[in-house]
Amino acid sequence: KARQLVQKRGMALLNFNDLSFDEAFSYLVAKQNIPDLLTAVAADNHPPLYFLLLHYWSLLFGDSEVAIRSLSLIFGAGSLIVIYRLTINFKNRRVAILATTLFALSSAFIHFSTEARMYSLLIFLTLLSVRLWVFNSKYFLPVFISSLYTHYYAYLLFIPFLLLLNNESPSSLRSGYLLPSLR
Repeated sequence: KARQLVQKRGMALLNFNDLSFDEAFSYLVAKQNIPDLLTAVAADNHPPLYFLLLHYWSLLFGDSEVAIRSLSLIFGAGSLIVIYRLTINFKNRRVAILATTLFALSSAFIHFSTEARMYSLLIFLTLLSVRLWVFNSKYFLPVFISSLYTHYYAYLLFIPFLLLLNNESPSSLRSGYLLPSLR
């Protein structure tokens, strides 16, 4: 019964309001064929990755408000997993649960995870980039580049990555040398 209640409330949250203007714009761009989608995105302020994902997502799951918003919910859930995994590597399980819970209860995070826009994807890719960079993963660069194709503000991540690369290796983060407050 608890599971059904959570599912019902989650569906209500995704279908709470009519689509906003920005969400409707995302959907209208995403439902076009790929060449027209890319042309429309080129005239907009955002890179194409989210619109391409939403295009294929809506082909698979339909174009209801719940279906369109659920893509962002998936990225929001993925963000929580990444936060937990990143935090538990620096601290213990209790701190990881606390950090994940605080993030999950953030009104901005809830809003972005239930809005048919690219922001939950940006949050997910940013967090994943940080985790992959800290652990010297070969997947860091493709994920980071994906974030650049999601939102232009992802370019701001270059600054801390470049500063840290010039000073220390990513493994220093794990030892607590660069981020002693995490130890």
